[in-house]
Amino acid sequence: MAGVRAIVRHSAEHAGLSTQTQEDLASATLEVCRGAFAEARKNGHGETTLRLVVGGTSDRIEIMVEYPGVVAGNSAHNGREGICIGTRRLERSAGVDRMSCESSGGQARVTLVKQCDA
Repeated sequence: MAGVRAIVRHSAEHAGLSTQTQEDLASATLEVCRGAFAEARKNGHGETTLRLVVGGTSDRIEIMVEYPGVVAGNSAHNGREGICIGTRRLERSAGVDRMSCESSGGQARVTLVKQCDA
C-alpha cells in the first residue's frame, strides 16, 4: 500500500497540484484501496489483487481502482459525496472532486477524479 501513496503523489505533483492536495488525493486513494480489499474479502476473494491505474488529461487526474466484486447500483457522486464501497470518509476529502463506481464482468471499478488548475 505504500507504493499507492507514492504513485498518486508523484502524478499529482507532476500535474501541478499543491502539496496538501497531493496528500489528500493519495489518502483518498488509499481509503478506496482499503475498502476494495475489505469488500473483496467479504465476498470470498481472500487473496485479492487490486488494479490501480493513474492517468488523466491536462485538466484532471483520474485514478481507477479495480477489484473482484460487484458494486451495488452503479453510481456517480459529485461534490465528494462518495458512498462507493461503503466508505463515507471521502465525502470530506479535498483531494476528490468526483467519484464513480461501476461493475462489469465480476469486476468492480472505483474512479476518483481531481480537477487541475490549468
